[in-house]
Amino acid sequence: MQSQKVFDDVDVIVAPTSGEQLVITNLTGHPAVILPNGLRGSDAPKYPSDDAERFSRMRGGPGTPTSLTFLGKLYGEAETAGVRARAYQDANGDFISSIQS
Repeated sequence: MQSQKVFDDVDVIVAPTSGEQLVITNLTGHPAVILPNGLRGSDAPKYPSDDAERFSRMRGGPGTPTSLTFLGKLYGEAETAGVRARAYQDANGDFISSIQS
């Protein structure tokens, strides 16, 4: 399988979350863990009131949440979720708690 060859040299791929990559992992069975990691800044595209459909494709405006996806090897759920994603979360704090306070 071509997608598995990517993981011959790496343990985990970290990428911004997108719908396309999640469709691919659903088809291949690779584990994916999504973690919130912040909010878009004031320089993010603003909502164009005359074109709501275009805005929805742009993935949000200022203050909308962002996330990272950790993609792992087939049958590597423990490595992906238990080690790599948790290490990122531990190093960067609990984002959800920080925005609720």
